[in-house]
Amino acid sequence: MDIRVRLLQLCEQKNITPTKLAEMSCLTQSTINNITSGRNKSVTVSTLEQICEGLDMTLLDFFKVVD
Repeated sequence: MDIRVRLLQLCEQKNITPTKLAEMSCLTQSTINNITSGRNKSVTVSTLEQICEGLDMTLLDFFKVVD
């Protein structure tokens, strides 16, 4: 799964900006920007966990494919 695409998809579904996602996840704006722009292609599990916590979802939900 392309994490960049999934993050952008979740932002759209939840009607939030990447800036708001950074705030909700207690991550820096540059971290989220690096992921969503594709500059960071190796996101750590701890960063994904923070993102999921900010979005109030589990890692399993993050990787769940919805048709």
